[in-house]
Parts: sequence; structure tokens; C-alpha cells
Amino acid sequence: MVPTPRAFKSTLLLLVTVFALGCTGANGPNDKANDTDQWGNNPDTGRIPLSLIEFDRWTLLEPERDPSPEHRSPESSCDPGGAIPEEGVFEVNTNDCGYAVLGQPTMHSIAAGDSLELLMYHSALSAIDEPAEGHFSLWIGDTLFWELNVDIPAAAEIYFVPVTVDFDADEGTEVRVHLHNHGGNSWRIAHLKRLP
Repeated sequence: MVPTPRAFKSTLLLLVTVFALGCTGANGPNDKANDTDQWGNNPDTGRIPLSLIEFDRWTLLEPERDPSPEHRSPESSCDPGGAIPEEGVFEVNTNDCGYAVLGQPTMHSIAAGDSLELLMYHSALSAIDEPAEGHFSLWIGDTLFWELNVDIPAAAEIYFVPVTVDFDADEGTEVRVHLHNHGGNSWRIAHLKRLP
């Protein structure tokens, strides 16, 4: 059966309406709630989750910029090949980089009372000479944000670290990571965000 012109127009109108509704979303064509950038930020709605760092902008810092220089020994070293961005996170392989000091500037400002979240994790930790210890700390400017001491051996662990800060930091303030451990292990920094 050949559709009549009227039936064809009705079908076409229905398809156009369904397509238009699908494109505008549940909140209509002016819905800004879903306008996000590649990091999940939505700059049009005010206080939303904001990435403060990028996984591929970490750089190795000079020893004089180490926030915990008292931990450094004459044997401390880091082959740059052991500290690299990989699959959306920054990985430090302590077999090649047993003592790392990393840094990058913040992408946004921070105000006292802001809630920040760090996501980092490590593989199962082992060392030839056990027991041993791993140490991770993250600094925003000269302020310690969070640190972790891990007795080795240790199981793999994921750390979601929410902290309400009591300090201000301008956009461009340096974020530093200090990391060292005995043995060839893998540590990964996934994100540091300002929460809504």
C-alpha cells in the first residue's frame, strides 16, 4: 500500500518532533546542566566540580623544590621514564623513579571552605628488603593537603580523599607531589577536584 500524502506528512512530523525532543533533553533546548568540557566541568552554572590539575601536566621538579627534603638520601633518584602520563592518570613506577617530586600549576583558584577531592591509588606494594615504607604527600603551595605513609608489603588500595581546606590559593598556585618508596611499585594520581 502506498501512503497517502497526508499520512506521509503526519509520519514526517512525528519523526521531526521525536528527533527535536531527543536533541534538547528533558529540560529543553536551554538546559545548561549538561554543557561540560572534557574534564566534566560546567563553567556556566557557578560552583560545580572543577578539575584543579591535568593528568598530563605533571613535571619532575628540581631537588630544591622538594617539600620534604629531609627524606632525600644520596641514593635518591628518578629516571624520567618512570614518571609518565598513561591512560588518563599520571603513573610513577618506583622501580625506575624511586623518589619523585612532581609539580604543576592549579587551573582554578581555591578559597577557604572549599571541598577538594584527591583520587590516587597504588598497586600491591612490595620490596626486596621488607619491611619497608612508602610515603606520598600532596601540597598546594606551601600547605600540606594530604599525606600517606604505607608499611610495605601492602595490598593495592584506592584513596578518595575529600578535604575541606582552610586556606586560599590563586589560580596558578603550584601543586606538588612528593613520593618515595622502596621497591618497584606503581602509584597513580587520577585527579584533584574542587567539589560543588
